[in-house]
Amino acid sequence: MSSQTSDSQSNRHKADKMLLAIAVIIVIITATVLAISFMQSEIHPYPTPALEIIVNGNLTVNASSYEYYDFTVSIHITPTVQGTFTVSSGEKIRVYIMDSANFTDWQNKRPARMYYDSGESSSGNVTATLPSGGNYVLVYDNTFSATPKKVTTQVYGWHI
Repeated sequence: MSSQTSDSQSNRHKADKMLLAIAVIIVIITATVLAISFMQSEIHPYPTPALEIIVNGNLTVNASSYEYYDFTVSIHITPTVQGTFTVSSGEKIRVYIMDSANFTDWQNKRPARMYYDSGESSSGNVTATLPSGGNYVLVYDNTFSATPKKVTTQVYGWHI
């Protein structure tokens, strides 16, 4: 065998080792980046809850009528709704929270499941834990009364 053939094979062997070393370095860098990314997501596994104002202020609910506010929850953690209401002059009203399907049933005078029902009251603290994400409705019900009601209210939801 000539010395040129031996030198050529030696150079090819060195080049193969160099390519292998580069490939190993690329794999190590990629694995490190993926591991760091995974560890950062484990540090903060849940997004930060956001506060959504559903209603805030004064409203008038006409006699034999109701007012309602739609809101959507898109969350994987159990969402909650909290707030207060006060009816002027000691009058009474009912406040409900239900999902949109049950709201349709309630509007059509069919049985409906409520996540919150204040009963007839002149004031109250609204507190509801909702089962999951979805479309919900906050209702101020004055259908039982022949007089309009002035309500001061603030209701908000914690969700993501």
